[in-house]
Order: sequence, then structure tokens, then C-alpha cells
Amino acid sequence: MEKVLVILHLLVNAILIQETFETRCLIAQRPCSIQECNEGSCVQLGDTVILECNGPPCGESSRNKRAINRYLYRILRDDEDPNMGLRAKNPQATKSIQSHVGCGSKRNYASQYISTTANLKSAKTWAGKANKTVARIDVQLLPPETVLHDLSKANRTVLPGIMAYNFARKYAEVLIEGFVPPDAIEVFYTGDSDPPSDCAC
Repeated sequence: MEKVLVILHLLVNAILIQETFETRCLIAQRPCSIQECNEGSCVQLGDTVILECNGPPCGESSRNKRAINRYLYRILRDDEDPNMGLRAKNPQATKSIQSHVGCGSKRNYASQYISTTANLKSAKTWAGKANKTVARIDVQLLPPETVLHDLSKANRTVLPGIMAYNFARKYAEVLIEGFVPPDAIEVFYTGDSDPPSDCAC
């Protein structure tokens, strides 16, 4: 009987180790380098660094625009002109979603994703703090090949308890993969001005 229990214990541990390898990431307490971010081999989320992440994608991808709110909001960078449309910093990149969430705000980091939020209140709050402009993007006017990654439906088992991952979920972050044409963009809110009512959301 004791031998049977030992064997069962070993089998359970083996399963747990396999599941951890498949769905977790190696964690270290050090900053990511720009090179590691660009390679997608290191993700810095708060004070935690994720290395060589293996597991399911951390967000839900969709080509069905009806699966996402009709309007998404983006706080525009100073070098972005909505009249010219919006492009990712490097449309040809092959960065992982985990990498973008962890390193997307770094100055020299370039991915194929455009960060937006489905939450107007969040966009207004952060734009007001930085005195930035918010663009409203009509999802129904995006090209058919556009891919949307809804991080509000991200799998919690991939990066559990990580600040930036939870931040992406809390603020309903949606990544756009593809070009956003000018006719899909409306300058919606600037600085301390009051945005118009958005009952269509």
C-alpha cells in the first residue's frame, strides 16, 4: 500500500511539473534589456521579469469585429497624426503579446501592435493626467484583415498575479494588429475637455 502511495505521489508531481512548464514562465528579479525585449525573450512586468515564456496566448484574438465593442480608444503619441491613420511602430515585427504588454512603453521597443482600450473612462483618465489627445476608433470601419487581441479576456494562468498583466485586464486593453485608416478615427477628447456622450458603446 505504501509503495502504491509513493507511485501515485510521483505521478501527481510529474503532472504538476509538466503543467507548470507548459503554462508558466521562468521568473527572475532583474530588468529586461532592450535586446531581450526586441527578441521577445524577456518581458518586464512591474518588478518581475518573465523569461522564455511557454504557454497559451495571453489574450483572445478575433477577426470578428462584432466580438469587440464598436469603439476603441487610443491615447495618441505626439508623433501620431490621425489624419494619416495609425500604424504600429513596426508592422513587420513578430513580438509576442506578453512582450508587448511588458515592454511596449519602452522608448526603443517596437512591436506590430497598437494599444487601445475599450474603456472610455480609462482613456479619459490617463489622457487627462498627461494632457494628451484621445482618438476614438470605429472597429466596424477597420479593414477585414485586421486582427484584434482582447486582453480583457486573457488567460490568468499565463501570467498570474503580475501587475502589468492585471493592468491590461483591468483597463480593457485591446491590441490592434494592422493599419487603422483615417476614416475609422475620430479625435474624441483632448486634455481637460469633456468628451461627447458615447451611448453607442
